[in-house]
Amino acid sequence: SGVRVGPETPAPGALVRVIRDADGGVQYAMKATRGELTLSLHFNHEQVARLFAEPSALGAGGELSMVDYDGHVLARIGTGSPTISGDSAAAFLENCRTGAAGFVGADYQGKRAFQSFRPLAAFGSACVAARVDYDQALAPAVQLRRQLFTRGAWFVLVGAILSLVAAQWISAPVRRLALSARKLQTGRFDRPIPLAGPSEVRALGSAFNAMGNDLAELVAKEQAARREAEAANRAKDDFLATVSHELRTPLSAILGWAHMLRSERLPPQQVQHAIQVIERSAQAQRQLIDDLLDVSRIVSNRLRIAREPVRLAEIVEAALDTVRPQAHAQRIDIVTELADSAVVLGDSRRLEQVVWNLAWNAVKFTPPSGRVVVTLAHVKKEVILTVADTGVGISSTFLPHVFDWFRQADARARSQSGLGLG
Repeated sequence: SGVRVGPETPAPGALVRVIRDADGGVQYAMKATRGELTLSLHFNHEQVARLFAEPSALGAGGELSMVDYDGHVLARIGTGSPTISGDSAAAFLENCRTGAAGFVGADYQGKRAFQSFRPLAAFGSACVAARVDYDQALAPAVQLRRQLFTRGAWFVLVGAILSLVAAQWISAPVRRLALSARKLQTGRFDRPIPLAGPSEVRALGSAFNAMGNDLAELVAKEQAARREAEAANRAKDDFLATVSHELRTPLSAILGWAHMLRSERLPPQQVQHAIQVIERSAQAQRQLIDDLLDVSRIVSNRLRIAREPVRLAEIVEAALDTVRPQAHAQRIDIVTELADSAVVLGDSRRLEQVVWNLAWNAVKFTPPSGRVVVTLAHVKKEVILTVADTGVGISSTFLPHVFDWFRQADARARSQSGLGLG
């Protein structure tokens, strides 16, 4: 197809020789000799170029070419100059001869690229060169890095905003809890803590509310106990003053009349009266001392209560017999209605003491010409003893405290005998 340039015999050790026509066309010559038989084969470039026309995995920025050592491009994928020339051509052809593979450097155009060369031993003076533009090859990575940076920045920004929101959502209830805790320190237990925020913070708030309620209850109990203790302390002070007065009054009477008897200056008609006064004062003092001893036994848990069958009507009569002389002296009638003869289990001595205290108080606080009514009634399985009088009575406000130790209803009681222990 034209004038051939150069020898047509392959170089030693090669199977094919590249032959260029005068018009720049390329043919390939193959020659094989065996004994006296020689086979020569010529074929054009189209069959080889067709191999490079197949799709390549190098992408749009890649180039695959077959180049001879003189810098002529025999076949390539893509478009470009048919010869390798320029400042970087010598280095490119040297890499082609040595078969340098897998490096980054300047290509024949002076551009930075990933390059790899593979010599073609069958041709003897050609190689296959693959190159990928560096910037185009790394463009997906650069784009990925840019996307990662952008998305990372958005992630950090959204995370910061969510962190601020979460911190506010958590810290606001915690601050309220801290404020409520300071209020608890000042003794303000009546204000409930609002419950908000995460479940753990709400649980902590509920615990604070429960603790505040418990503290409020404890403080209320402590204050009530302190008031009771103060009242009991005042009552004990009053009791001591009463004891000193009540013990001194009959003792003064005893000493006074005893001194008068010893002086032998009393008329005969007053000697008997003096003896009666001394005896009555001694009995009153003995009763006061018995009451004090009973209180001491109760406090020390040494008071013994017997349980034996007793007729309550007989005990009531015996107790009233000790009160009648004083009632007669004050012109007070004692009326009894003791038709019931029930038998109860109890301590006869202590039951008599109870009846005597009730009757004695009724007589003591009833004015002359008054009346005391003592009733014994059997209701279902109970025996009810009632002592009623026409005296000053007891106010409804004092009724809950009528059996408290050291308590007496009013100032008038100070003019009466007794310690408030009945």
